[in-house]
Amino acid sequence: MVDSPLLLMIDTGSELCSVALSKGNELIDEVIIEEPRAHSRVIGPLVFDILNNNGFVATDCDAFVVCEGPGSYTGLRVGVSVAKGLCFGADRPLIAVSSPLLIARLAIERNLTPEGCTAIYSVLDARRDEVYLGIFSAQGEILSPIEAVVVTKDSFSEALDSGVILFAGNGAAKLSEIISHPNARFARVESIASGMLTPALNAFRSGEFADTAYFEPLYLKDFIAGTAKKRLF
Repeated sequence: MVDSPLLLMIDTGSELCSVALSKGNELIDEVIIEEPRAHSRVIGPLVFDILNNNGFVATDCDAFVVCEGPGSYTGLRVGVSVAKGLCFGADRPLIAVSSPLLIARLAIERNLTPEGCTAIYSVLDARRDEVYLGIFSAQGEILSPIEAVVVTKDSFSEALDSGVILFAGNGAAKLSEIISHPNARFARVESIASGMLTPALNAFRSGEFADTAYFEPLYLKDFIAGTAKKRLF
């Protein structure tokens, strides 16, 4: 087993589209583009460029990593399709990391956890008053399954009564307008590929690979198509 694997990471689960390249614990490069609904057009060139600009080709990678969601239905499908194609083409394994886990890791790595923090609630914006929620310890350990929840002013009150909680993610702003508990802290953290480095490296070293052929994104909710703003006929 390679001790310091070369990993190519892809995250297309939000409005941001990002790819990152790492060697062992070191982040070599990362490219982030904010261009909504352009993931399918930009992800291929981003992957080629980050490899080429750093002197690598796909077969140099030891594994490919993808954000499994939850998040944008279309964006997730694009990212997973590209990652699968790379895995099959280079004959390399696939590693999947959830959006809430990478958000928690980014919050920890950026020292956003407040003093006395008892938990990190990773919250990704969903429709209306809903968020996708993953709960983690202040050290990033998974404490609960990921779920879609409707948030009210009384949500998480029992946990908040017990200590300080950091709500991190692109759903933090929404929650800050609903929850007013004094133990609630909020940090907007965007989902980007480099947040997958630590969990992906741990997964590689322990041999926790996804089944490339049958892997599907974590949607949690059914896809709802948007309504066209302008009639075509």
